[in-house]
Parts: sequence; C-alpha cells; structure tokens
Amino acid sequence: MRYSLLRRFEGALLGSLIGNFWGNSSSTTASHQNARPFANQMLSLESEIGFLGCASLISRGKLNREKWLEEIHLKKDSLLKLKNSASSSETAIAILPAILFFHESPSLLRENLAIAASIWQSPDLDTAEAIAWGEAIALLLREKSDPRNLVKTILNNYLPTENSPLSQKLALVETLLTKKINLDRAVRELSGQSKSQDLAIPLALYCFCTTPEDFRLCVLRALQTGYAPAKVAALTGAIAGAYNSLSGIPLRWRLATKKHELGRKALQLAASLFAVWSGVYQLENTNEQLLTSAAVGAGGTIKPRPQLQIISQRE
Repeated sequence: MRYSLLRRFEGALLGSLIGNFWGNSSSTTASHQNARPFANQMLSLESEIGFLGCASLISRGKLNREKWLEEIHLKKDSLLKLKNSASSSETAIAILPAILFFHESPSLLRENLAIAASIWQSPDLDTAEAIAWGEAIALLLREKSDPRNLVKTILNNYLPTENSPLSQKLALVETLLTKKINLDRAVRELSGQSKSQDLAIPLALYCFCTTPEDFRLCVLRALQTGYAPAKVAALTGAIAGAYNSLSGIPLRWRLATKKHELGRKALQLAASLFAVWSGVYQLENTNEQLLTSAAVGAGGTIKPRPQLQIISQRE
C-alpha cells in the first residue's frame, strides 16, 4: 500500500479541482509556477455536479439517482441543463466521487457508474468511455495495475468490443506510450484519428502515464495539449492525485487551495466520503485525527494474502 486511501481520495478530488482551476485560468504556462489564479476561480458545471454528487453519496451511503437530481434542483437548478447533454469527459469529471466510493468492487463500480453516467451523458454517446475512465482510477486505488500497464489493462479487460471507437483511441494511446512519442505529436495523431470525437480522456491518460510520479508535470502537460484544457487538466489531476495522493500535489498548490473555499470543501468532502466508505456509523462524531491515522484500504492492498480470498476481494 503506497499511500493511505484517505490521502488518495483527497488527492483525486483536490487534483481534479486544481486541474479545473488551471484549465480555466487565462495565465500563461510559465505562470503556473505560482498560485495566484486559484484566488478567483470557480468550478465548471461538471465539477459542481460532482461536488453535489459527493455530498449525496455521503448523506445516503449509496448512489441514488433521484436524490442526486433533487439535491441539485434545490441547491443550483441551473446545473440540470447538463442532464443528458454532457460529453464523455464532462461525465467522467462529474462521476469522480462515485468512482472513489465504489472502487473496491468491480461489479458495483460498473453498475453504479453506468447509472451515474446515464444521468448526464448525451444518449447519443456510449457511456463505455466514462466507465473505462472509472475503471482506470479504480485499478490504481486497488493497486491492481501500475501506470505503465494501465492502458493495456483497460484495453484487454474492460472494453466491450475490440473495434469500438474507444478501443481504437486507447490502442493509439498505448502505441504512443510504448514508442515514447512526444506531447505535440501525440495530440496531432489523436486529433487526426478522431476528428469529431471527445479526446479529453485519451489525452489525460497519455499525460498521466508518461510522467505518473510527477503530479505537477502531469497537469502542466495536460494544459499544454491545447485541447479543452479545463477538462483534460481536471481529468489528469484526478487520476494523478489518486495515484500520488494528496502528498504528491506540490506544497504551494496545496497551500493555495486551502485558502480557497472550494479547496477546503474538496478536502472535507474527501474525508467524509472516505469515512462513509469505511463504514463510519456517526459521521458527525468522527475524529478527524482518527481518520488520518487509520490503516484502512481496499481488500488485499494493505497485506495481500493470496491463499485467503474474502467476498470483498472477489472480482
């Protein structure tokens, strides 16, 4: 177990927020060394939906389609305009809390991500792409794959058909990674193959898998793709944060987000989501220090015992 699961939850939610902030910033790439753009940034619609979805998961302990929509209607009705109209990448950002909450069980993960994706994604699009994205993050959280083999694992085990547009895009990403193709050429080749398709998820996988141990570089490369920077950076920040945990996010960026109301909220939601996932009965009475010191993880990640398989470890 490389990092505590709580820190991974925090890294994923805060990482997505940071990517969203940088992607929406008008600053130049060079200025991403400082943290000033965080001060006046707001969430994208899909990130706001994700925050409210996270709150719904925390309060109910499960994914409830009607209650999620009801909560959005009560708190920010304008977000409902994304219902059944979101792209695959927007959907992937919105369902991040569900990915974290159901990461331990592959069957529950697919079932709940299909439900969550069907709420937001356009019916003209295949939900397989958003679900495959969720599978990628879940594999890292369960430590069932390393970044070098992540795309190949998704291709071989988690896609419904070999000749689907998604399979073709991910096969190209795997080729680009294997041949160590640079970022500019990778963007050109992906754009050339899929001119009318959403490229944010393949680009985010490419940006993460090329430099997986460096959160900062992953996000900066995502911003340099020139393609939907807020979406690519938010996705890249989420998966890089899940892999490297909160401690992998540069200290300056962490301190900057802690001064921002949304940054503090992301960390609070991550801690509460982790507590509910862990089985905490009375969330309001939970000691924060206990959460940070608890050794809790998905089945098999703390001390794998191949000779003993319990229900929660089955795939």
